[in-house]
Amino acid sequence: GRRLAEQGGKTVGSRVAFGLRLATGRQSDPVRQQVLETLFESELAHYRNNTEAASQLANMPTVPLPADADIAAMAAWTVVANVLLNLDQALTRP
Repeated sequence: GRRLAEQGGKTVGSRVAFGLRLATGRQSDPVRQQVLETLFESELAHYRNNTEAASQLANMPTVPLPADADIAAMAAWTVVANVLLNLDQALTRP
């Protein structure tokens, strides 16, 4: 999730497309792109209302988040990254 947020560009769309390319080795298709963008937005809303859960998910003991990091956004990106890594195309990538 951190890599998507740090290296994927400035927009949700560019970060999702970046993640899809990393996970599958292919360009994103519009349907998957939209599903993952919607997932991010719903998770972001969820974690904005559940900051303790966001902190538990986004903070790793060995690599804490920077002080200025948006904890809810990082938790939402972590969920998206988990989904990306569990796609069939990511698991069977040549």
